[in-house]
Amino acid sequence: MAPFALARHTGAIGKSLPANSTKRGSWGSSYRALPRQLRSACSQLSPLDLPSTNYVADMGQPCKAPPLQVQAAQNIFSHAPAVSRKRKEQIARQISFCLWCTGTSASGKTAVVRELEQIFANLGFLTSNLDGDNLRKGLNSNLGFSMADRNENLRRTSCAAKLAVDSAVIVLAGLISPLREQRLATRAMFAEGDFILVHVDTPLQTCIDRDPNGLYKKALAGEIPNFTGINSPYEAPVDGEAQIVLKAYSDQGGLLTPREHAKTILEYLWHNGYLTRPGCSSPDITLDEVVAVLPDKIVQSAYCAVNREVLLSTFTSADPKSRTCTPRSSAGHPTRER
Repeated sequence: MAPFALARHTGAIGKSLPANSTKRGSWGSSYRALPRQLRSACSQLSPLDLPSTNYVADMGQPCKAPPLQVQAAQNIFSHAPAVSRKRKEQIARQISFCLWCTGTSASGKTAVVRELEQIFANLGFLTSNLDGDNLRKGLNSNLGFSMADRNENLRRTSCAAKLAVDSAVIVLAGLISPLREQRLATRAMFAEGDFILVHVDTPLQTCIDRDPNGLYKKALAGEIPNFTGINSPYEAPVDGEAQIVLKAYSDQGGLLTPREHAKTILEYLWHNGYLTRPGCSSPDITLDEVVAVLPDKIVQSAYCAVNREVLLSTFTSADPKSRTCTPRSSAGHPTRER
């Protein structure tokens, strides 16, 4: 299990993880319960080719979780799906993709993902919330926080996310993903245009001041090894690696809310064709309609027709200069076909 307790994040839509998912030794049964397709895909993928250096061990502290060795299975044959992804997207009437949020602990990744999850539900989009802490209570419960274990944690999560995207589900993932090489390896698992990296760029001191679970206090006191930002590194995305950068503070110095961050992401998704409805003859959702949907407004929609009378035009950042997201084409990431 992990070196320290993990906080459970209940999804904005649906129920929390089962209580028995945190028991020691539950990994074996959890793995066997996975769909055969997921177990096969996880077995075929080799470990991420990333540095195995443990930064805490290098500083004289012991590494409690040894690296997980993954051996590729032999005599495995892939099977093409009987139903194509394009057909599944037409059935679901949505374009699937993976929105991956990176940032230090307490930066606000979970809050942004939960906000998006509720907004997407209001718009009639099906999503899957892959929360880092929740994954460590089930799929990744046998992994610690050494760099080798972090690599394997991201490999498994990326594999699960890709399978969901191939099944026409929009994936919302919130994981620290501390190293640039880890994030590049994660992106490489997806087809071009399927992976969107969001950097929740919150200053470390702000995260320390928040400290909702008291983990920074313990890490600063030397009670938690391998804690990102304190005794384990975090490499912030640079050089256009992240398509969207969410600054914690506005130009006026005020702290931005998860809802404001969600609107920035929705604007990017709309401009790049991710919110279209495949197979629908009615007009696409307008940008004003998208950003007007707030979690406290449940929108009744039939397929892709949105109730325009319920939605309010509250989009206030019409000036391109006020937008904080980077256009995909200028960052070297191709735009999805609309």
